[in-house]
Amino acid sequence: PLALEPKVFAPFRTRAGTVPRRVQIERKKRKYRLDGDIDAALRAIPGAQELVDEPHALSLHFFDDWSSHECRSNEQWLEPDAVNAPNGGVRARCAVYPKANKTGFPLWAHGSVVSGDPSSNTYDVRLDKNGKILPGVHRVDLCF
Repeated sequence: PLALEPKVFAPFRTRAGTVPRRVQIERKKRKYRLDGDIDAALRAIPGAQELVDEPHALSLHFFDDWSSHECRSNEQWLEPDAVNAPNGGVRARCAVYPKANKTGFPLWAHGSVVSGDPSSNTYDVRLDKNGKILPGVHRVDLCF
């Protein structure tokens, strides 16, 4: 029951590179469940545990290991042949978070990767529209 779920306070609009709100909420719910407070309340209500135990969405462990779902490693995206290609680098779409956008969702802009840091999983992206270079774009905000 929703009345017994913990109240989690997380901003509706998350910044670039931060954990999305849905993931924050699910992780905090799991933490509260481990504390045992919710389980004690659910035992007092007949039939409540069966409702809570029903799977409602994908488990988060599918998204924790991003590297197993990548077609290439960070080092492969940053190989000199790829970055120095005649077309200007590795083509990608980059999530841009403009201040004028009131929806909180990113706008996807076309660009190319010009450099990056494999250890921190960030890339420098040159936008096609104005040639501006965005430094330190997280991998989560890039679509190759």
